[in-house]
Amino acid sequence: MGARDLSHAVGVQNWVCTDMGGTSFDVGLIRGGQPVIEREVVINGRIYNIPTLQMDTIGAGTGMYVTIDPITKRITIGPESSGADPGPVCYEMGNEVPTVMDCVLIMGILNPDNYLGGKKKLNKEKAFRAVKEKCADVLGVDPYYFADGVYRLINSRMKEHIRSVLYARGFSPADFNLLCFGGAGPMHLAGYTEGLPFRGVATMPWAAGFSSFGCAAEDISHRYQKSTPVLIPPGADGAYKMLMGQLLLNVGWDELEKQAAADFAAEGLPWDQARVQQIAYVRYGGQMEDLEVISPVSRINSPEDMDTLLAAFETLYERIYAGVAKHERAGFQIMELGVTATVPKVKPRLVKRALEGKKPPPEAVKGQRQVHYDGAWGQAAIYDMDKLRPGNEVHGLAVIEAPATTLFLPPGRSIRMDEWTLMWLT
Repeated sequence: MGARDLSHAVGVQNWVCTDMGGTSFDVGLIRGGQPVIEREVVINGRIYNIPTLQMDTIGAGTGMYVTIDPITKRITIGPESSGADPGPVCYEMGNEVPTVMDCVLIMGILNPDNYLGGKKKLNKEKAFRAVKEKCADVLGVDPYYFADGVYRLINSRMKEHIRSVLYARGFSPADFNLLCFGGAGPMHLAGYTEGLPFRGVATMPWAAGFSSFGCAAEDISHRYQKSTPVLIPPGADGAYKMLMGQLLLNVGWDELEKQAAADFAAEGLPWDQARVQQIAYVRYGGQMEDLEVISPVSRINSPEDMDTLLAAFETLYERIYAGVAKHERAGFQIMELGVTATVPKVKPRLVKRALEGKKPPPEAVKGQRQVHYDGAWGQAAIYDMDKLRPGNEVHGLAVIEAPATTLFLPPGRSIRMDEWTLMWLT
């Protein structure tokens, strides 16, 4: 929901949304400015017609346990996680099994004195002992070399997950921008996007609170859906289009809106303030997948109204896929229709700011720190994320710190903050 709001504000229509926290890595899609909705979900082996945001999740977070298989001597990340309690070893809350976060900490990427803005001190020495004794010594390798390997391994796991989510649905990264959020996301962003040809890769200073932003950006909204058998063959005349529209689409929309009005009354919501939007799920004849089309007309009162609805589908289809993929000669099918009823509420407002110079202001520079990456130690420049200005650029090797997240830039990678305060990785 937050990505949809951001999409409308900045004018980017297609996003791959990635959320990395302590236990999971979640991937969702925004196509044509709208989140992808699954109209049927499987719960306990049963299929339910419950509209649900499409989300693909794997176990990959900074709280994942890192262990060595006693027989194969292979590194295992997860599937168990330390969670927030007891948390990683560096939390000093009882856990003695090293985690991904402990590895990143000893590499120097995380600042032990700036976690949650300094409210929680991380024990780097204890994390180092756990990684060394329980993992690196078992394999006979340097602890920092081992930690670097764990960092790369989990990044590779997340990159392959993104690749599979897109390619399994017939999409290419070249058609999408990637949006990174979650408290741990920016720390791994350069790693899990490496080699994937996205149009752009972005994160933001409020990455750790982006899900909260999404909740705040969402109006009070109800959605209703029902099946309908609408078929518009190629060359259909006006009378046939009117028959399909008035007998099936209009009657279905009427029924759903009456249900919505009754629910609003039961919940004490003002129906007279509701914004009602008609939806049709349209596909070309013979295709297996349809697209959710927000109808530009509230009712089909003329053949031209039906043409307008179908034209909206083709415009959306061309934006998501390509113009050459359009197939009007197959006709059109509408197998389901829907209605959303929305009451607006006060929402956060994204502010567009003037661009300033490329060089960050002096107060944004915090100093330097040794960071272990790619088998060697390097002197990383440290920046305060909250003090970067639109237009500023930062080049790796660098670490950009905020109270609730950390953005790591390996050598050869840079970020540029745009007028919306999005930080674009290049």
